[in-house]
Amino acid sequence: MPGADSTLCQGYAEDDDGCAGVGGRKVAVEAGTCGASDTAIFAAQDGAQVCDASLDLLEAEDIPIDCSARIRKLSSCGPGICTNFLADGARCCDNGIGYTQSLVDMKVGTLRYPGGEKSDTYCWAPPPWTDDSVPHPVLTRTGGDDWPACDESIYDRSIGKFVHKPLDFDEFMGVVAATGADPYLVLNYDSANKPGERWNYEQLRDAAESWVAYIVRKGYQVKHFEFSNESNKVAYGHATAAQYTSALLDWAPRLKAIMPNLLLGANGPTGCHSCSDVPEDLGVCWWQQVLGQAASVLDFVVIHSYPLWDKDFSDYADGIDFQKDLRDMDVTLDTWCPEEHRTRLRYAVTECAAIDWGGKWQQDEATLGHGLVAFEIMVNALSHPRVDACHFWNTRWKTSSCSGLAAPSSCCNALRDDNSWTPNGTAITILGQFFRSGELIRDFWTKSVRAWAVLTRDGHGLTVIMLHCGSKPARQVVRVSSYSGCASNGQLWTWQAHEGHEGEPHEDRDPIWGLTGGGLRLGDDGELQLRLPPVSISVVAF
Repeated sequence: MPGADSTLCQGYAEDDDGCAGVGGRKVAVEAGTCGASDTAIFAAQDGAQVCDASLDLLEAEDIPIDCSARIRKLSSCGPGICTNFLADGARCCDNGIGYTQSLVDMKVGTLRYPGGEKSDTYCWAPPPWTDDSVPHPVLTRTGGDDWPACDESIYDRSIGKFVHKPLDFDEFMGVVAATGADPYLVLNYDSANKPGERWNYEQLRDAAESWVAYIVRKGYQVKHFEFSNESNKVAYGHATAAQYTSALLDWAPRLKAIMPNLLLGANGPTGCHSCSDVPEDLGVCWWQQVLGQAASVLDFVVIHSYPLWDKDFSDYADGIDFQKDLRDMDVTLDTWCPEEHRTRLRYAVTECAAIDWGGKWQQDEATLGHGLVAFEIMVNALSHPRVDACHFWNTRWKTSSCSGLAAPSSCCNALRDDNSWTPNGTAITILGQFFRSGELIRDFWTKSVRAWAVLTRDGHGLTVIMLHCGSKPARQVVRVSSYSGCASNGQLWTWQAHEGHEGEPHEDRDPIWGLTGGGLRLGDDGELQLRLPPVSISVVAF
């Protein structure tokens, strides 16, 4: 829940006897010893910490951590999220602890606005744009079956207005200021190519220039701009590779003349030789044109990662390659990007989620299982040396009643209508608290346990994150070497299903996240033993 940090966590409260209450039971916060190696094994059972080799535990493969190793310096931004200007506005912003406070507590480091494909219907203010213009969102496509204009619960065509006030740009920047997040804005370009009632190319270009000029005039700290959303998809307002490249070369110098430090990103399909699904582009490699001709005006490339297709939690537990989309982009740059720009371009994963678009896994509401998958997608993205941002998609989808719809919550939602967190929101929070800044020194993968180790930049603090997707508890041994920091008084945080949860643990829709122990210490040989609950994340922080 919002507010979960080292001093206040969901299901956690300090007691006078030095114990922490977790889900109605007490877990002693001072570690005991376990044999000659003086290592600690945590097992929260019946209010006590135990060290019992007779427990029926899965014997997990040891995790070796060499603190002299280095994989990458982690982005100081940490995890991010896509906002939804339609669902995050007046109807929901003050519910519960409030929209802004919920994102502050979630520890998001980047925020995307106004959303995904809805960005290609959005303009920040109505024309004509002058120095007196202020944010007031309007739609640039309002005809036929164009969404959201066609949805009576969101937009009233008879008067040309939204049914409920959306989140405008100034309000979004207020959230940015409160969270300290780095904003990523999506420019509306490719909707000009869709038939029906829509703004033309020149109008959209003028709108983008006016938006950038407004940002400069207000002194807002915004640098990152995506050039439209999923422009290769024919189902949306789309473009051919040639059209998209030509527009990039046209818009980039205009926008950078207004904001010289502006950073521009290009989107496209995953895969080095992939084409758009526009019929005219059959056999035309998207990235060959975009990178081959427009890399000089680009600063980053955009990746959308949805690795589940016709897969559910059992498939995930068997193993899914969450870095494939990133490796594909590595190959794409090596193949098509001119050498003088190849090492300069960065990556932004501006959408990712655990939704199964094939329909095998239920989509009505996020569960612990969805949260674990979302966590692993994001932690893998943030582990890549080129990735500066990774956004979960999204705060609330169109199914939220905040946008006027009474449909159930989506497994893509990080926030409920009362601004409390779904398991996806908790997954983002864990990343925000433990996987930003510092040095990633270890990533480890087995079928049931995945682990990441982060060393603080001064070398005096160590965090080990262990994700266990197995169905029974595991005895996990961590072996640390070349570590000169504090090796005692470690904290243990866990995220797991409720003890009395009916059904499989991964189906829990309100799992427990909180501080469950303290006083952990490494043995003289650098060894630490832990009990990992089934379907859980455990974090040890020294």
